[in-house]
Amino acid sequence: MVTVSELFKVNAKMDIKREGERVYYKTSIQEISDEYIGIHIPSYRGKEMILMPGDYVNARVFLEDAQYVFNATVLGRKKDRVPLYMLSMPSNVKRVQMRDYVRIKVQLPVKYKVLEETRKNAENGADDEDKKFENAYTVDISGGGVQLVVSKPVEVNQRLYLKFKICDLKNRDIEITAKARVVRREQIFNERNKWSLGIAFEDISETQRDLIIAFVFRKLIEQRRLEVEG
Repeated sequence: MVTVSELFKVNAKMDIKREGERVYYKTSIQEISDEYIGIHIPSYRGKEMILMPGDYVNARVFLEDAQYVFNATVLGRKKDRVPLYMLSMPSNVKRVQMRDYVRIKVQLPVKYKVLEETRKNAENGADDEDKKFENAYTVDISGGGVQLVVSKPVEVNQRLYLKFKICDLKNRDIEITAKARVVRREQIFNERNKWSLGIAFEDISETQRDLIIAFVFRKLIEQRRLEVEG
């Protein structure tokens, strides 16, 4: 289990919301003691969150390939160099795997082709090599799959072969290849020849899955930084 010193560091980013609400406000940790955590006044799109002693909040922080969610109680407010809210030390800390949870919106070009699962293909070891690739693009991506926009209808439960590129930590293009299955299909409103496909990876190496997870995490950090700066 992660320790308090690993979970909380001064200047680390934190998301926080009131119990029962949906919108997370952005904040950062400014002070850590044995009794409380001091955070900046949380804000969301320029609006500050007003908290009172006794308020119950849900919070989350990100570490490497996982996020940690927990509950805390507002102890009060103090004026240091800047105003801070004091939160109780966390209770009910849960680790959430990035691959099982986090999905980011990003548009990436994708090439795909339909895989025919016929007995003849299986016996001959054929893998639809002669089939032409179609073009698509992602709406979002996670370690478990992608949402694609395609210009030809594809049936739910159909298997696909996908190829696309992501950037690694050194900004190099890395090609990802995977066999996947369509788990959802919707026609895009006001788009006659556009469909949105929910795609789940089925046959992908763990190395490539880890590359996707790392890519998602970096993009998430970039998006959070832009939100804070904006």
